Amino acid sequence: MARIIYPEDFIGQRNLSKGIKEKVDADGVTSVLIPLFAQKEIDPVADAATGILADAQEAKRILKKSQSENFIQLRDLIMVPIAKDLRGSGQFLKSFYKPNVDALGEWAYVVIGGNKINFPVSFTPVCELFTGVKAKNDSYGSPADSPLNPYLTQQNVDMTANALAVAEAIRDNDSAGVASRASEDATESRIALWSPVDGHSRDAGDYLMKLYANNPRKLGEYSFVIDDNKKAPTLRKSTVKPASRITVNGVTIGTAFTNTGTVNLNVYKGGTVTGTPVVVSPGELFGMIKGYSVITVLNPSTLVGGKFTTKGVK
Repeated sequence: MARIIYPEDFIGQRNLSKGIKEKVDADGVTSVLIPLFAQKEIDPVADAATGILADAQEAKRILKKSQSENFIQLRDLIMVPIAKDLRGSGQFLKSFYKPNVDALGEWAYVVIGGNKINFPVSFTPVCELFTGVKAKNDSYGSPADSPLNPYLTQQNVDMTANALAVAEAIRDNDSAGVASRASEDATESRIALWSPVDGHSRDAGDYLMKLYANNPRKLGEYSFVIDDNKKAPTLRKSTVKPASRITVNGVTIGTAFTNTGTVNLNVYKGGTVTGTPVVVSPGELFGMIKGYSVITVLNPSTLVGGKFTTKGVK
């Protein structure tokens, strides 16, 4: 049974709306959609104008998202050497206090299993650990009195300079949060603007499917994607390990790839990782256009696994 695969992503929906209007404009007064538009009070010209406003919000979303990611990259560049210093300091202090490893708790280190330091990896806990280590180190009468001083001296670790660096990283993190919230606000504005127009596209599709029940391929002239599979596409959940890739076959064209994890995923057309990938951020959708029935997904993160969904026929 033929069915319409309505696009789930904004770009796909936008292109569909444009395709419908182009066909209606080309047909002029003979357009078969004129009665439907009159009945539903649909104005293609107004919808096109709304689309321009939605495009602006989408552009703002992309810009603010990019700004947020840039601030996160700056933040992480600063924190990499800080985290390294904290690991080295922790291991040195562990050797100093051994066998009383629990004494590391006074320096804000978390000891698990009796003798293993649980080093944090995310931003806020690393900042909290640094604050704790510096406070304990500063609590001694003079730098020479601190048991950590020999390590700091030998490794040329400047705690004052590191504190300034952490403060800068915190500012970058705050800026990333502001940009991220602006991106979310733009997304909400775009959805509010665009949802009614997308509803008009679906009204047109349902109407045309009934009109051309004997020839559903006719809807291709309006940019609709028609699926002839007997079974409807179903949701498929996939995972990709850190620094790994997987290939997914049988993706239904017109559906969306959705990043349901917490790290960016690189999506390549076909069964290899050659060419330029589409980078899909957490929570974002990427429409599966022609050529993407087979995709390869690469997880660039070396620490966190990725998750995503696609749709296809089993």
